[in-house]
Amino acid sequence: MIQDYLLDEGCGQPYPFTHEALFDYGLHEPEAEVSVGIGVVAERGDMVIMGTDMRGTFPRLATAHEECAKAYLMPPPILCGVAVAGTLRVAQPFVDFLAFYLERLAKEARDEKKPIVREEIETAIDMSRYRIFRRLVDWELKSSYGMSLDEWKSGKVPGTGKMSPLVVRAGKALMQATGLPVEALIAGFAEEEQLIFYKASGKKHLESVVSPGVQVIGTGGELAMNHLNRRGQNMSHSFSRSLLHVVEALDEARKEPHGTVGNPAWIFVIDKKGEAVYVRPDHPTLKEWKRVYGERDSTTSLQNCKLSDILAKGMTKPLGSQK
Repeated sequence: MIQDYLLDEGCGQPYPFTHEALFDYGLHEPEAEVSVGIGVVAERGDMVIMGTDMRGTFPRLATAHEECAKAYLMPPPILCGVAVAGTLRVAQPFVDFLAFYLERLAKEARDEKKPIVREEIETAIDMSRYRIFRRLVDWELKSSYGMSLDEWKSGKVPGTGKMSPLVVRAGKALMQATGLPVEALIAGFAEEEQLIFYKASGKKHLESVVSPGVQVIGTGGELAMNHLNRRGQNMSHSFSRSLLHVVEALDEARKEPHGTVGNPAWIFVIDKKGEAVYVRPDHPTLKEWKRVYGERDSTTSLQNCKLSDILAKGMTKPLGSQK
């Protein structure tokens, strides 16, 4: 089972479909959140669309970095996009761990000729968060009290014997105070066309997102969600209509007053048949749609319009063709 991999020291190898790990060298405040991530389910549950920005901000620096990767694609048979927000030094290892656990889960299912079930995917997400949190707690104990988490759990202080109740309470308080500054959206499809749509926020319980099939993360998330709600985005909306709403919401998120949200990155589109493509947020057709519908209260005319569906499909680029 996937829990058995917790002690596997091979876990966390760099994910081959993304950039090298980004380190901020301690410049982020511990609880600082950055950016925006948006996930929507469209085409009556047959498609997911994900969008993020690319800005990385540093509290004590006046200049932001505008080329930070915050969206990743996990390969089949668990084909899903992962959008992250939060502190990049925490978010990047989370993605690495998740890639490892999903790969192991897929291999186990293949070797044992059994289906992949949602509960195991949920476990993979939670185990990835736990590995990061455990590492953070372990370091806090070492830096604060000179003992590791394993030593604290043993109930014995190195060199002094049994741990005093005061040290036990101090360890518990430290764990409660240690944050997990990362949010993630995981959306896509597993084999047999199973929809995957989860939100993981820090130490909170994992959320399985259902109707209306809309979720956001990051500092610009509230602004993005307000726009999606105003547009009435839901699972029944077509590809072209949902794509416009996501791009509009990414623009709205840039109004976040502290400047943590930057230009949008390429947008993931994944369908239940196992196809993953990208769309440029600055595609001329999308820009024209934004102009035309910017002052309109409704985007209904895009719904199930054959021409708009053809245009939307024409905007897509296959994985590996980001030109």
